[in-house]
Amino acid sequence: MDESILVQIRIFFYAIFYGGLLIALYDGWRFFWYCWRKRGKKNQVTDMIYWSLAGIALFLFVEWENEGNIRGYLFLGWFLGMLCYWKVLRRLIKRLWNRMAGRLKKIRKAVKIAIERR
Repeated sequence: MDESILVQIRIFFYAIFYGGLLIALYDGWRFFWYCWRKRGKKNQVTDMIYWSLAGIALFLFVEWENEGNIRGYLFLGWFLGMLCYWKVLRRLIKRLWNRMAGRLKKIRKAVKIAIERR
């Protein structure tokens, strides 16, 4: 197989991984805001900030890995990575994060009560 095709296949698999990583980080971002902040306009602004940073990261990925050549298979790879994470790993990770969120809320409530009693 030609060397350039192997390089493009490698970049495609990197794009799949990168797409899954981006959506996993977004889930972590949502988990953080779920545990520590209230919902509302701040949440929308932070989502915009996250996806803006993700867009910059995708641009840098294209620049570094493919010398700035935007190709359709990169978008397909990102989409497939996000879809794989969403369909396969999200339920498991969300279950774990819900357990952690419940424990963190209990700890935060206990610390708040202890501070108020002083």
